[in-house]
Amino acid sequence: AFSGNLRNTSSTWTHNFNVQVTNPDLFQLPAGSVGVAGVFQLGYQHWDNPVDPGVSGDDYFGLSGTSGSGNRANRAVGVEFSIPLLKSLTASVSGRYDSYKNIRAGSDAKATYKLGLEFRPVDSLLLRANYATAFRAPDMGYIFTGGNGFFTSQTDYYKCETYGPNPACPFEGLSLEGVQVSNPDLKSITAKSYGFGFVWSPSDRYELRADYYNVKIDDEVQPQSFNRTLFDENECRQGRLDINSPTCVDALSRVQRGPLNANPLLSESVQLVTVKAINIAEEQISGITAGGSARFDWGRWGEFGFGLDYNITLDHTSILF
Repeated sequence: AFSGNLRNTSSTWTHNFNVQVTNPDLFQLPAGSVGVAGVFQLGYQHWDNPVDPGVSGDDYFGLSGTSGSGNRANRAVGVEFSIPLLKSLTASVSGRYDSYKNIRAGSDAKATYKLGLEFRPVDSLLLRANYATAFRAPDMGYIFTGGNGFFTSQTDYYKCETYGPNPACPFEGLSLEGVQVSNPDLKSITAKSYGFGFVWSPSDRYELRADYYNVKIDDEVQPQSFNRTLFDENECRQGRLDINSPTCVDALSRVQRGPLNANPLLSESVQLVTVKAINIAEEQISGITAGGSARFDWGRWGEFGFGLDYNITLDHTSILF
């Protein structure tokens, strides 16, 4: 009578159909042949994560669960050209168009591109650089979740300020219940990147390489902060933020409190805080990757290879909102 078994059967699958065509000699330029590659893709994704009825029916004390189900269809077409500008200079130009449709939810489509240059002043040295745009669809869990329940230790800022006493507030470290709900209106996550580097290979047995990269990501998906929601709610209730502002309207709508009570410990207690994932974050990272390798033929003892790789992050900045 005091215990039970939780039974969940989840399923997920992805189907993809890809067609690729290449032609390394599409037509001739003075510096050489123009090559082309194309791709066409169709895909379908399914995700189903039910929750045990006992959890959703409150049969278990202090326990919540995660559920959700959804389907996504996607299609894409892309093309890339390799263009010899000079005998020692080659450009690559590519473009791609992706679209996806979340069944019974939001959809989006994006065009992305990439530009690259390769310069070989001598046979043993390659200099390269590129600039690209990118995007990806939000995780299906954020879009199709049927409710992700959880408990977390938080401070009830409103009750601390209203019912006190401070600084020894009795409403710190409370175990509060939250639920993360779906957001079918999430936008795609976008990115821009650039980089440059070199590869030095004096022979087919030795290679040295190094590249600098810089990536900036916009509209990253982050769940709303439980703590920030309670903080903003108190600022609005105390009049330090405009009660009619979008911040206040949002925060107050997501904090569910109980009724007033003569006992301060029970009055206006937080019953549930609702959060959802939103396109709110930005991230930028830059760094250097480098490495080298060497191969030696030791006759009847065989061939031996040695390699060394190095990676350093120069800067990594995240902005949550």
